[in-house]
Amino acid sequence: GSVGARERAARMAARDAGDAALAADVLPGVGAGAEDPDADPASGDGLLLSFHEEIVDELLERDGLTVMAEGLGLSETLAGIIRALPRASTPPKASDSALATLLLPSTDATDATRHASGASASTSKPGGCAGGNEDLGATLILGLNDAQKRALRVHLKRLAPDTPFPPEITADFAGADRLRAYDAGGPMIVTTRIAAVDILSERLPPARIAGIVVGNAHRVTDFSGEAFVARLFRAGNRVGFVRGVTDRPGDLTRGFNGLERVMKALMVRRVNLWPRFHLGVRACLDKHAPEVVELRQPLSPATRAIQDAIVQVMHACMSELRKSRHVDVSELTVEKGLHKSFDRVLQRQLDPVWHGVSRKLKQIVYDLRTLRNLATYLLRYDAVTFLRYLETLRVAEGRESVWLYTDAAHTIFEQAKRRVYALRGTKGGAAASHADDACVTEISKPEAMRPETELVTVLEPMPKWALLEEIVEEVRREKAKLRRRMLAEDEGAFDAEGRVDLTGDADAGAEADFASQAGPGDESYVPTRLERFGQGPLLVVAKDDATASQLANLLRHGAEKLMRAIWGDYLERQRAAGTAGGA
Repeated sequence: GSVGARERAARMAARDAGDAALAADVLPGVGAGAEDPDADPASGDGLLLSFHEEIVDELLERDGLTVMAEGLGLSETLAGIIRALPRASTPPKASDSALATLLLPSTDATDATRHASGASASTSKPGGCAGGNEDLGATLILGLNDAQKRALRVHLKRLAPDTPFPPEITADFAGADRLRAYDAGGPMIVTTRIAAVDILSERLPPARIAGIVVGNAHRVTDFSGEAFVARLFRAGNRVGFVRGVTDRPGDLTRGFNGLERVMKALMVRRVNLWPRFHLGVRACLDKHAPEVVELRQPLSPATRAIQDAIVQVMHACMSELRKSRHVDVSELTVEKGLHKSFDRVLQRQLDPVWHGVSRKLKQIVYDLRTLRNLATYLLRYDAVTFLRYLETLRVAEGRESVWLYTDAAHTIFEQAKRRVYALRGTKGGAAASHADDACVTEISKPEAMRPETELVTVLEPMPKWALLEEIVEEVRREKAKLRRRMLAEDEGAFDAEGRVDLTGDADAGAEADFASQAGPGDESYVPTRLERFGQGPLLVVAKDDATASQLANLLRHGAEKLMRAIWGDYLERQRAAGTAGGA
């Protein structure tokens, strides 16, 4: 309400005043009321979207768990938090009193009074050293992976170029180096193992920790390292802050009371929800809604046959599950079985009686998980890799599995082989027709039982590969047309002889139009010549690094050459396995 608005205004005013005071110390002649003529206008608040600012303000006001919709910008939010926190080795100023009181409360009332009155930092503090950043303490950032650290570095440099990137405290740091980093205070990225060891060894007393920021909070459990560090921190510091951030709301809905478990582990009582339909998020994103064109690629006949066979086997397994009195029949559908959460739902129902269910029922649960993975890999893997996975699966689960002995399983293996190769029977030295299915036999039969055959490679490419190549080619043609059209529409771009003049200011209007369409806060951005003429890069988004590498090779070499390379690797592995078996 109005109280929260007043607190937010006071905190923002204190932060602005503190930044001005810091600038006055670093740059003589630059005060709170003066303007730096060389200041970068892009380093202000405009680089954060409006809802990012609201999320940061909400996190800085009070402890809690912030759950954002996936893709809304976890790294941008963390960069905004780091920018608002006091920097390392920066003595607190009197103008920072409101910010220090709201964000980083001291360990006792005496310190809070001293900050509020702007007293000197020479007064000693229990558990810390006199003066310096020890009064504010260290802010531990936990739970970030390497990709998020790289993204955070990019966004922090763009958002606040003068703010140094937080040091990464890992096992490579010696104990003395970590102690100096803790004494300097400020935000720092720490592994949970190092944080727990240093807190237990009193190298980092909880009283000298300003607070904890946990990224990827959806992974926190009662037994995770982040929860252990939070318990150690709260045991010795009741006034510091704990804030969790995540952009994976789906993971919090899985299992029983997932959100409550995370809040209990972090010991927070407030949850902040930021879905895509939030009014602040919608108002910001709808201004520049992208144009989405959805293309659907039909499956090949062999791929469709494999998919139908997988669904048929899943139906049979679920029919067996329905006979059990321990499973809720309403949730046993193939549509739900194709989702990853189905495994957790089924396991949750059977956990209380898992020791009493039959061995066959347990195997059916394992088979359903295998079939779900199989349906996923069918659309993600190429034909050769999928066949190799099937062969590995047959060896690993041959005796225990139930579904491998069904007729549908035979269809899966047979169609998977036909996507890669075919065996043609020969009659009198002449190859039979490829359409004659009676002449196609399994390669797994003993050589003495086979008729005279020859192996013909099929190497069926993934259906979406052709669609991707078509889209890329279409984009290239459109970019060429767009460049010619924009050059022709530029006023004054032609000289007296009708030639295009690219040395003048004819495209100044195009720059202004590009900046105005970039959104509020980006008007100062000067696009390059390639961007002005629509010659920017084409971004292809993939699910993982392996798929991205495969698509890069596809666009570089083509589908046929890529499949030949994968097939050659498959044959080498088969030869190596045969040699090892013979030895």
